[in-house]
Amino acid sequence: MIKELTAAEQLEEILQTSKQRPVLLFKHSTSCLTSASAWREFQRFAEAESRPEYWRLLVIERRALARLVAQQTAVRHESPQTLLLYNGKTIWHESHRRISFKALQKSLEMIPSAIA
Repeated sequence: MIKELTAAEQLEEILQTSKQRPVLLFKHSTSCLTSASAWREFQRFAEAESRPEYWRLLVIERRALARLVAQQTAVRHESPQTLLLYNGKTIWHESHRRISFKALQKSLEMIPSAIA
């Protein structure tokens, strides 16, 4: 299941959750065809892989929250963009056409094998 990030308090929840299990956050622009394509890849991956917790942020509708995510994760905002959070930190991120099922799969290789 992909949860919707709609409030700053949820960002803190996401960072705390990432200390227990990996979290993939997808930053989606609803007016962008590239984002629509990346979103389909993200959804397909979420259906196939159960290890991470999945979140989506609609960046046009929640600009201030998108800025807060960039600030809290120390990753310059882009959209579409996917961030892999683990242990409270961003350990991988990708944007635009580089977001694919294969790239998401490869990102999980960065997680220590103790939880993989």
